[in-house]
Amino acid sequence: MDIGINNYHLDLSAFETNLLKILFYSIPAMILIWRGMRGWHLGLHGKVAALVSIALSLAAAYFLGNQAGYFIPDGIVEDPLIEGLLGNALAGIVAYVCLRLLFTAVLKISSGKNASSFEKTGGMLLGVCEGLLLVFALALVVRWYAEVSEASVLADSTEGVSPEEMLEQETPNLNFISRATLYWNQKVQKDPAGAIIEKIDPVPSDFYDLSKNLMILSRNPKVLERFGQSPEVVEFLDDPTLQNLKSDPKIVKLYKERDFLQLLREKPVQDALKDKEFRQRLEDAGVHEALTRSVAEVRDPKEGD
Repeated sequence: MDIGINNYHLDLSAFETNLLKILFYSIPAMILIWRGMRGWHLGLHGKVAALVSIALSLAAAYFLGNQAGYFIPDGIVEDPLIEGLLGNALAGIVAYVCLRLLFTAVLKISSGKNASSFEKTGGMLLGVCEGLLLVFALALVVRWYAEVSEASVLADSTEGVSPEEMLEQETPNLNFISRATLYWNQKVQKDPAGAIIEKIDPVPSDFYDLSKNLMILSRNPKVLERFGQSPEVVEFLDDPTLQNLKSDPKIVKLYKERDFLQLLREKPVQDALKDKEFRQRLEDAGVHEALTRSVAEVRDPKEGD
């Protein structure tokens, strides 16, 4: 998109790309500086309290996320993945705020008037460590948002159109946050930090791959039909997890209506795709390999010749 201003044409797409490149590096740097300066101000004991609060809040998010999810009103989000993450975030934030208030009150009572340089330097170093944790937490949020945005684009794609072409066409039509997260997610995957983010992500990486591959096939009926008739898939239809899904009337209804995006959003389906044993059975039965071949055929029709 170009805008003419006094005979000067501003290429907004190039401008946005350069802006996102700058923010990709500047936002983590600003977080580290901010938390380091805050650590210098609070001192060693204050930052120890902050890190303990973060650690306990992460534990609360992990273990109490499901319970906290019941406090989220129905209908706010449709995607069970996002709903589960909101429950984790709610539990973590509430625990963090309560713990920080408690530690602040205790330190306020027991603190002296002047902090030594050792106290301030230790606080600054711990503040930088805290900043690193926040950067990785932000990277996880970017990863989740980007994966959901990409799945939504693929779900609304025209039947028979290659996923790469569809993403290239529709990404500029997304809102700025979605475009930014998609760009940053692709960029961080090429960065050494991408491997670390993938390891700390509580959502398995092959869950993302399975979801997107199934979405790609759903927009290519002919390839999907051939995939469904492959020997690996036919033999796997007796799997107990699939039998349980087939007994759910809502899932059967969504499948018949070809509403695959909503089908993948259903909690039983997402639970199945997240189940490590189920994914291992998919791998052992050769279904995953058959799925990869079918997706390769969609990306390059010559693969199916």
